[in-house]
Amino acid sequence: MPMTQMLLMTAAVVTGGDGGGLVGFRESLIVTPTSPGVGGQFGTAVDVHAAMAIVGATDQDPDVWGVAGPGFASVLYLDESDGSLLDQVDLQASDGEEGDVFGYRVAIGTIAADPDESGVAYVSAIRRGGEGGISNAGGVYVFREGVEGIAEAGLILPSETPTARLFGGSLDFDGTTLVVGGPFDSTEVDGPTPILNHGSVWVFEIGADGMPTSEHRLTSDVPALGQYFGWSVCVDGDRLAVGAIQDGASGVQSGAVYVFNRQLDASWVLDEVLTLSELGDSEWFGTSVSLQGDTLIASSIYATDPAGADGEPVPYAGVAVVFEHTAGAFNETQRIYPPAIDTVNPGWGVDLDFNGTLLAIGANQWNDGDLIQTGAVGIFERDAGGQFSRVRTELTRTPTQGGSFGVSVAVSDSNQVISGMPDVLESHGGMVSILSPTCSGDDDGDGTVGVHDLLALLELWGDTRIQAVDIEQDFEVNYVDLLLLIDQFATCELTPPV
Repeated sequence: MPMTQMLLMTAAVVTGGDGGGLVGFRESLIVTPTSPGVGGQFGTAVDVHAAMAIVGATDQDPDVWGVAGPGFASVLYLDESDGSLLDQVDLQASDGEEGDVFGYRVAIGTIAADPDESGVAYVSAIRRGGEGGISNAGGVYVFREGVEGIAEAGLILPSETPTARLFGGSLDFDGTTLVVGGPFDSTEVDGPTPILNHGSVWVFEIGADGMPTSEHRLTSDVPALGQYFGWSVCVDGDRLAVGAIQDGASGVQSGAVYVFNRQLDASWVLDEVLTLSELGDSEWFGTSVSLQGDTLIASSIYATDPAGADGEPVPYAGVAVVFEHTAGAFNETQRIYPPAIDTVNPGWGVDLDFNGTLLAIGANQWNDGDLIQTGAVGIFERDAGGQFSRVRTELTRTPTQGGSFGVSVAVSDSNQVISGMPDVLESHGGMVSILSPTCSGDDDGDGTVGVHDLLALLELWGDTRIQAVDIEQDFEVNYVDLLLLIDQFATCELTPPV
């Protein structure tokens, strides 16, 4: 089945079309570092554009508790027809030094100003030193595609005097505009006293060579101590969302999301500040943000679920909040809490991404049964009414205790979900998992529901972990799943990428 036809079928069944309920997601590809010599923490950050993905890996120390080596990133070239891996190209900074944490954040895309629309990648090194011996200044490296492959094209730094701002703590690129967060920036002052960690964001217009043609520095309307403005960023056209996880707009360190609009003179003006009603202290609203058109989704990783599985409040559950732009402002339309589980502090919303159809929510501290902090990813689709419904909660096929699956997520245009799992393999080498649409209940990932899947269901009867044969997604394999599997036995045929 061609990829296009498969994706049309995916959209139809997930939204309640013919054969509703048949589609799930299964791991179709695992990518690991090309060699032990290029590091660990592979999967710390991920991004995807068309058939290109990029993975950040910040650590190259054989000691699992160490942080050393400049870090690296890998560009993945995927086959557009079946999603298979065609090539993997490693990137490293030409002047990288131990402890730079190169690969902390990554962004990839094509340059709108380039007639050839060639690929460009941006990789931050948040602890890169600055002039004069300044530590933790940060920087963003630019890599361009050319006839001889991918090469470093330049380094982006703020025009201000270097300081310990961790420039590159967040990144986003939409083809025209690159946004870089420096959440530890402390250059604003209150009288003679610096305002520590108020945070700043730099907006760069990008020319045909992938380098900036203009620069704008943004802060919150009232910079404050420990605001961490720029912890997360997302740009889409003339609109920019910025997370400030310890903003005090609605509580002590509760967090906020700032929305800016681009003006005709290319400057950026604050439009509104989004907070949550009944947001508690230290809930970190703005942990991650995703912006697509008139839809803005932001997470609060430590938010309390007011009514958990037993109707009682669940602290530190996490939430993703959906806003729609109507009547000239963003209005809250939905809150997405983690499904009923017994995990305390699952990390729900540590990262999220929305491609206009699918929403992926990372939960890097999710406990899978007796395995602690394996991590998980919740996958949701928006219906015609604008509400998000859960499709699946997924793991890698090889869940590992402490693996942190879901610490980074990205959703491709072809509805594949890419998730980093940096704390697995020898010396925490890390890996990236690509989840592709397939049949719900398809345990072996062959794109059909058959005898093997039925036997797997029977073998896992009563299991309360995340399983492909838990079709109902109530975190228990039981008779309901058996009936659902029998109902679709040999009727669901999708060709997952391999």
